[in-house]
Amino acid sequence: MPQATALWSLWRRLLQPFACIFTRPGHRRFVEWVTALARNVEEHTVTQSAVAVERLGDWRAWERFAASGAWDPAAVTRRLTRAVEEAPGRTWHGDHVWAGDDTKVHRSGQHVWGTCTFHEDTARGPNPATTVRAHHGVVRGAPRDHGERPAWFLPLSGRLSFRQSQLPARSGVAGPKEVFRTRCERAGALVRERARISGGRHLAVFDGGSALKSVVRPPVVPEEGPPRVESLTRSRHDARLQAPPPKERRPGQRGPTPRWGKRRPPPRQGGWWKKGWQEGRSSI
Repeated sequence: MPQATALWSLWRRLLQPFACIFTRPGHRRFVEWVTALARNVEEHTVTQSAVAVERLGDWRAWERFAASGAWDPAAVTRRLTRAVEEAPGRTWHGDHVWAGDDTKVHRSGQHVWGTCTFHEDTARGPNPATTVRAHHGVVRGAPRDHGERPAWFLPLSGRLSFRQSQLPARSGVAGPKEVFRTRCERAGALVRERARISGGRHLAVFDGGSALKSVVRPPVVPEEGPPRVESLTRSRHDARLQAPPPKERRPGQRGPTPRWGKRRPPPRQGGWWKKGWQEGRSSI
């Protein structure tokens, strides 16, 4: 019992800084819902969370809070980011590392707003569906060093990605207008948002699926100036290097001068490269 009391005291201390973001009843629902999510090992739905903490009578209140509750998402992100920055093992060699990926959650029908159809090439089973309907979201978080074991991933923010045709109408509704952004634009925006909250050096880590100009370039060369966010990712299997463009036009050439030269073999065809690998050693 003393351990449970101490744990609950620490948990309330972590959630207390969020009280100024919600109303008093809203903060109560927020604490209940977040506590249920932390204890829920199943799918993080309202129903599963209510079952996890044995509060089925609060299901309607949580559902109303999740559906129509109003709070400042940016303020929640700032509070959460600052709390995570104080955790030990947060920086890696002096860099604030931000990791993330996109994720899909299958939905049953067209009546759920924001769902899109996707080609499911990894479906299991004897008769897998080639096309599925799902929500597509972008998640960003902070890795935390955990010694010899794999690092912990602490999610900080996420955004639902939807098509421009699904942008909701706001006729007669007050407040800022929702701006459409592609998945890649949202991924880059989340990284820049984390960098503005925290000082120091920043490093974004993601897989090859996001190794695109629309994701990498805006954080590296921000239009509004610093902070700059470096990127670390693997090369895409379809990435191609190209030779420098020709300096002179050929006799009788028509059309504009090429901006790029001849395409080089992709990384998966490294044996076709004319020059070998260069090896080096880092001091880190």
